[in-house]
This record gives sequence, C-alpha cells and structure tokens, in this order.
Amino acid sequence: MEALAKTLRKQLEDAIVAARDIAEGAARAALMHLGVGDADLPRHLTDAERALRRRLRAPGRQLGDQRQADGHQAIDKLVQEAAYEHWHRMLFARFLAENGLLIHPDGVPLTLDECNELAHDEGAADGWELAGRYASRMLPQIFRPDSPVLALKLAPEHQRALENRLAALHPDTFQASDSLGWVYQFWQTKRKDQVNASEVKIGADELPAVTQLFTEPYMVAFLLDNSLGAWWATRRLSEDDLRTAETEDELRRKAAIPGVALEYLRFVRPPTAPSASTVASASTVASASTVARASSPGSTVARASSPDFPGQDGLATALATVPATAQGLDESTLKITHGENLPHWTCENAVYHIVFRLADSIPKTKLQAWAAVRDAQARVAERDGCQSTDAARRQITNQYRERIETYLDARHGDCHLAKPECAEIFANALKHFDGQRYRLHAWCVMPNHVHVIVEPLPGHDLSKIIHSWKSFTANAINKHLNRTGTFWQEDAYNHIIRNEKEYDFQIRYVWHNPDKAGIPDWPWRQAATVARASTVARASSPGFILNTPSPDSPGQDGLATVPAPGAQLELSDESRALVAEAGKLDAFSDDDGICCLPAIRGEPAAHERLFRLLEAAYGDDWTAGTLTKLLTESGAKGKGLDVWLRDAFFEQHCKLFRHRPFIWHIWDGLKDGFAALVNYHKLDRANLERLIYTYLGDWIRMQERAAADGAQGADERLAAAKALKTRLEAILEGEAPLDIFVRWKPIEAQPIGWEPDLNDGVRLNIRPFLLAGDVGRSGAGILRAKPNIHWKKDRGKDVESAPWFHRFQGDRINDHHLTLAEKRAAREAAEAGAAA
Repeated sequence: MEALAKTLRKQLEDAIVAARDIAEGAARAALMHLGVGDADLPRHLTDAERALRRRLRAPGRQLGDQRQADGHQAIDKLVQEAAYEHWHRMLFARFLAENGLLIHPDGVPLTLDECNELAHDEGAADGWELAGRYASRMLPQIFRPDSPVLALKLAPEHQRALENRLAALHPDTFQASDSLGWVYQFWQTKRKDQVNASEVKIGADELPAVTQLFTEPYMVAFLLDNSLGAWWATRRLSEDDLRTAETEDELRRKAAIPGVALEYLRFVRPPTAPSASTVASASTVASASTVARASSPGSTVARASSPDFPGQDGLATALATVPATAQGLDESTLKITHGENLPHWTCENAVYHIVFRLADSIPKTKLQAWAAVRDAQARVAERDGCQSTDAARRQITNQYRERIETYLDARHGDCHLAKPECAEIFANALKHFDGQRYRLHAWCVMPNHVHVIVEPLPGHDLSKIIHSWKSFTANAINKHLNRTGTFWQEDAYNHIIRNEKEYDFQIRYVWHNPDKAGIPDWPWRQAATVARASTVARASSPGFILNTPSPDSPGQDGLATVPAPGAQLELSDESRALVAEAGKLDAFSDDDGICCLPAIRGEPAAHERLFRLLEAAYGDDWTAGTLTKLLTESGAKGKGLDVWLRDAFFEQHCKLFRHRPFIWHIWDGLKDGFAALVNYHKLDRANLERLIYTYLGDWIRMQERAAADGAQGADERLAAAKALKTRLEAILEGEAPLDIFVRWKPIEAQPIGWEPDLNDGVRLNIRPFLLAGDVGRSGAGILRAKPNIHWKKDRGKDVESAPWFHRFQGDRINDHHLTLAEKRAAREAAEAGAAA
C-alpha cells in the first residue's frame, strides 16, 4: 500500500476539518433540542426522547461536563464526543466498505449503498446504523452500537452535509497505508491552532489537540515487520536457511512475499560460544549479558545506559564477551535484585551511575504507567527472540529512561534541593566518606533528584552507601525545613558502567544535566578532579585504553586523562584536550538539526542561539568587541550577526567546504520570511517532514494570524511560505525532475522520494533543492546561494558490469531523471523475482 498522495491528503484534511465543524454544530443542536443541559425536563419530548436525555446526561458528566447546583449541566464535552462518534462511524464504515471488509453476518461483503437498502428490513434507522452494527462484530471497540451518543439523531440537513463530505473523498484515500493515521491528526487541526493561538497553559482539555499522535509509515512498517513479519519468517524459513545465511538481506529476501518486502525485519546472529562470564539477565528479556573485567588491578569498568549502550535495568542486550584478567570487575559476583520499579545490578569492583529522586517528584501512578509500557515492550522483545534487535531493545530502555529524566528535568514537585542550604547538606553528605567508603567520580544535586557516579571501595556495599546518604540527608533536610514525612523515593536507579566510551558519556551527562534542564549556572555539581588518585580502567578488549588522572593533561569537565604506558593512541594530547574542550559546547547542539532563522516553536532565533554559543566558546576571552571583530573579518562590517547569518553565511560555508555544504540554508525568497539552517547529515525523510509540517507549518499559521490582524507584509510572507511548502512537498514526493539519481545504483535501488543515502554524497542529494524553482539567486533553487555543483558527465568510462553501462554506452552520466512509476515498477519486479 502506498502512502497518501499530497493532493488527496489535502482533500482529506479539508473534509475532516469541515466535518468536525458540521458534526459539532449538529450535535449541539440535537442536544439542545433534548434539553440535555437544561435543569428542567422540556415538555415537548416524547417518552423515547426523555429516556435518551437521561442516558446522555450521565456520560456527559463522566466526560467532564459539570453539573451546577441548580441542575444545569454543561454539554461541551458531550458535543465533542457525539460529533466524533457520528463522523467516525461514517468514515470508518467507508474504509471497511472500500476494502471489502464490511461483512454481512452471512459472510458477504457489502457496499454502503447495500447497507442503505437493507436498513429498513434489518430494523435499523439508516444505513450508517446498520453498517456500524455489522462492523461491530469485527471491531466492537470502534463501532459501539450501544453508545447513547449514536442514538442521538442529527438534523437531516447536517446529516446530508456530512454524507456529502464523505462521498467527495476519492476512493484512493481509503487504500493508502497512512490515511487512518492522518484522520485523527486532521480532526484536531483547527483545535490545535486555537490552543496555540490562545497561549494558555496546556492542560487536560488542550493536550489532545497539541499532541502529535500520528505514527509515521516507517515506524508502522518496523512494528509490523518485526511482529507479524517475524511470525511469518519463523514459518517460512528453515533451520538450514538460518544457519547458512550470510546476511540479514538474504534472509529477508527468502522470507518476503510479493508486495511485502519485510525491509525492516531484523535478525541477530546468536553468539556461538558463550563464555563462563555470561550471565542471565532479568526475566523481562530472555537475553544474555556479559560483564567484562577491568584490565588492571584495583581498577574498575562498569556499564550504564546511553544512546549507544543499553542500560542494566532488566532490558540488557546480548553483549559481546570481553577477555578478562583476574583482577577488576568480578562478574561472578553479579547480583540482580528487584526494586520498586527496576531490577538492580551490583558487582564487586564496579563503578555505578546512581539516580534517586524526591518522593513527590513523579506521581506513582505515572511511574507505574511508564513501567507497564516498558514491560509490555520487553515482553514483545522476549517473544520475538532472535528477531528482536539490539536497536529495538535500546529503544525500549531509552524511552523509559527519557520519560523519567524529562519529567524530572521539568522540576515537578516541591524541589526542596533547589534551596542552596538543602543542596549543601546533601553535597556535604556525599563528600563526607569520599575516599574512605567509596570514590566519587562525579555528582550533581538537581532541584528534585540526584546523580552520583560512585565506586564503592572493597568491603563497602552499594545499597548501604545509598541508604546512609538518603537516611542522613532526609533527617537533616526535614529538620531544616521543619517538615516531616517521606523525603526520598523508596527506590534508586543504578547502572554499571562498562567501558571508556560509557564512562565518558556518563561523566559528561551528569555534569551537563543542569544545562540540559535550563539551569546552566547551577553550582551543585562536580566531576573527577586532577587531584584524584584513583584510576578508571577500560575493558581489555582491542580499542580500549587505560586512563589515569594527571595534573598534566586535564580532560572533560575536570576528568583528567593520560594514556597508559605503551598504549597506542590515535589522537595527540593536544587533540584530546581540544576534543574535551569542544565537548563543553554539547549543550548548545540542536536535537533535530533544524535551526530556523526566525524564532519558531519556542526556539530562539538562529542569531541569538549562535551568539550564546560564541560567548560560551570564547569564555573569558569574550569581550564587547569580539563580535564586531568577527563580523568585520567575515565581510559584514557594520552589520549584525542576524544579517550575516541571513545574507552571507551559506555562501561562505559553501566556499569553505569546497562547495559540498553540510549545512543547507533553505528559504522562501524573502529576507523577512521563513528560513532555516538544516544539517544535511540529519535530513532524512522524517526530518524533512518535520521541517515542512512542524517548523514551516507553524510559520504559516503565524502569518495567517498576522494577515487576519492586518499586519503589514503578512500576506506576502504567507504566500511565499506556502509556495516553499509546495516545493518542499514536491521534493519529499520525489517525482522527476526533483528526484535523486545515483549512477552506480540499479534502477530498483534508486531512492523513491526523499530517501537520501549519505554515502552518495552532497553533490547528488542536493539536486532536488537546486532544481525546485528559484526563489532568489539564479540556479540556487530554494537555497540561499548556489554551490558550484553540476551533474555533468564524469570523466572516464564505466565498467561493463555497471548498472547503466548499456543505457549510456559506458559514459558516466549523472544528469538523468527517473519517474516514480519507473522506479516502483523496477523495485516490484525485483522483489517478485527474489520471492520466486
């Protein structure tokens, strides 16, 4: 099934936005006729209408409509519910009918017209009621014949208006793979704009409208391929197939069927000879986890969660066994105990990242809900067995952790530790036994939680160390605040840190946690200093080194590092120092690689973000004249940073990187219009959609409001932005000439739509943006300047085995275009041949 074409998507959006207005107006009129919100029973009602009125008032209160002391009751929530149910019963019934899935009890597929013809004989009020009755046999949670709001009869003129909107939709709309995903999003379109324009605090009433609930097609494909597809593969593939296959692609091709390529189905090669150091993980995932020993006596290696490594929280993946020495981390002592929400992994000679929080920082119900989602995902991973990939398991872990961390960083609860005297009590408690019972590597006291990277010394148990911290500080801080009751949460979250990369990641994470949470000048944090005598050993596998703090080579955030004797390093000490220094600027990085020149979506304007970055980079060397000097040297004397960024940056960037820019300046042609700096290395299909529908979409809505208010220039900016959106959507679709052509790939492997492969290079991937129609400089398309890029014939001749050798008589042609139809037909033919 193909994704919904943009013209049909627009038609669907218009229909649903209009349908909501019609349906809510119809529902309100019908409810007012029944007097559902009135204190007294209207006299004109029939017995059936009176019964329906009683049936409607109770659900209204359950939905949140308030009943006043005089008997009057609000009906706003009930109006929304009735409108939603009526329209979606009609819409979903057509989805079923168009796909031959609206089934008569006798097993015969029905059309909507046939439902209308049968309605009277079957005792239904109309064809929609009958369609809903039949559909409820298959989808009872969606089609609910007993719902009182569906018993509400809409006025004929409103019913006809809804039917006309539905009938006008093209049949292809109901065949697209993502149509249902757009349905709910479009239902909220107008309400989302209203909420955003109101600038009210987001509460329960506003949250559904502003929450993105649409799951993009590739996500759905991944879930389907690794659930239903995995089930199919276990029945399609033989033991011999699994044993002899060289690659995952080979297994996918064998498992695929025509039209279902299973391109996201993943296979994991199990370890051939697990060592004695492999131990079973927690019961939530039936995988193995290896805890590696350190490479020197008295040193430690530990493992914690990061974007690259899954955490030891019961969702561990099968880690590679690492050769171990007799000293260091002793995996034979590994213990797994279960806490309030997480299992705890402890091991002798380990370094841990510990997190614990105040008792009121996260409501228990919210934490239980997150844990339930995590456990359900883990059960799916366990069920899938070898089809469950490391990446999928890391995602489960990271999603759970990120929910907690994001919520904590938002500073919910009383945040007692934001008070300097309370933070100091805890900091002093941490440092009291440092060097006696444990070694502190880093710590940070946040307003409502604490991070500690700690190495228990021999003879001292981690759980007792944590208990002493929490017990002493709870009593001391409660006494200081003149309060009683539980201060800390019952549980703590601990990770074993495993290797150099993990250790460095965790040190940086703890140090920068305040910056991430928006409190950059936070004093209550510390990282390992050059005076520390302890060593942090790396695992003894190739590529790892031994780091020993030294006064001569300060490292990231105070963690000093020098190479072990005889270690082979790829970077010099000077280079390592530069890398460490640059790491301090991580807090200024952009998460999605899209930085808009104007302020959009709550993000500051690009020049403001750049100014703060420059200040931080220069540090103490930054003066009032530094920016003037930089602008003068960049050819922007007498101009502001915003002007240089808007008018000169991209052209200079192109020249600096020999006309292979990795930051693309996309704009609509107006100096006061929409413009964004986009990281090409992150500009996949999902990010291009985000640029179009989130950033540019918000800008368009801003201009629509400004135009409605009569703001000068708003109409021109709105028109330019909409034109840019059209061009970007054309690039997203990828029809010739806005396609990507890669001469060393056969036609079936050519990108369909915006599917750039970074390995193909800027020269080929940038072509659609330069050919999308000039909005400014000639030949630059929708970019601010034109890089010196062409797609002429390359020098030399292709080998005869090259995919386009015969088409171009051996010439290395780049300026070639393929239609979507050509590429799809070739891909389908290749898939069919592979399946055969």
